Amino acid sequence: DDYSTMLSKVFDTAKDVAAAGLLPLIYTALRKHMSDPLVLKELFAAMKGCSVQDDIVKSIVADGGLALVLQGFKLHMEHPGCTARAMLLLANMAENDDVKKDLGQGDALNLIMGAMQLHSTQVVVVRCGLAAMASLALRMPDNVDRMMELGAAGLIVESMRSHAGASELNRQAMMAVRNMVVRKTELRPVFLDEGIEELIMAARDSHLKCADAAFDCLRDLGCEYGGLGDQAGKGQNSAYSCDDSLVKSSQVNAGSAMVTWEEEDV
Repeated sequence: DDYSTMLSKVFDTAKDVAAAGLLPLIYTALRKHMSDPLVLKELFAAMKGCSVQDDIVKSIVADGGLALVLQGFKLHMEHPGCTARAMLLLANMAENDDVKKDLGQGDALNLIMGAMQLHSTQVVVVRCGLAAMASLALRMPDNVDRMMELGAAGLIVESMRSHAGASELNRQAMMAVRNMVVRKTELRPVFLDEGIEELIMAARDSHLKCADAAFDCLRDLGCEYGGLGDQAGKGQNSAYSCDDSLVKSSQVNAGSAMVTWEEEDV
């Protein structure tokens, strides 16, 4: 597939939606259906599809769209599908550094980490929360400080420990850790004392798609990395430990940093 062409179409479509004035209609629908998490999760999905360009993200903030998302997120914290989509939307929007800063110093981190704790057994919710944390931590040490105050290190480590078989969850966790420690190396001992090195190596050994993230994460934590060659991703939690060739293929080919809507229908 030509992914550059596909991505170009995504950006063009997002611009067309914004230019057609459809985002205000979404905000109106958010206000009207704020009490219905099933409607909100679909509206969050639509907003996520649009929030792929900086100018669109800025307009969403300026027009009050982000405030509505946070309101809906807080109101329906108990609904896993609604929270998962809200967190993916926030992850997208946090690619804008001004939005990232505002989210990190506002209520968003409390909501994200609270949702991860509330739905700690739901792989998709935890994975989306880790993606949002990774995005909010990138190039933003002040946000990292806030995360640590809220117990991020323990939450990330426990997420990896509880869901060792979830490859994308572990990859997102490692991305979050990297973004937290790369500019704040004094945090390395905190994560290492929680036992994260062993968990990273276990994910590396078990999941092929975690190999590169594990290398980078161990390096940024100041740990040594031992390459596994063609044995990478063939440990006890690996798809390679089963005989289903379709499962093997899905693990090798999976690489998206985000989940599909079909996967997160929880």
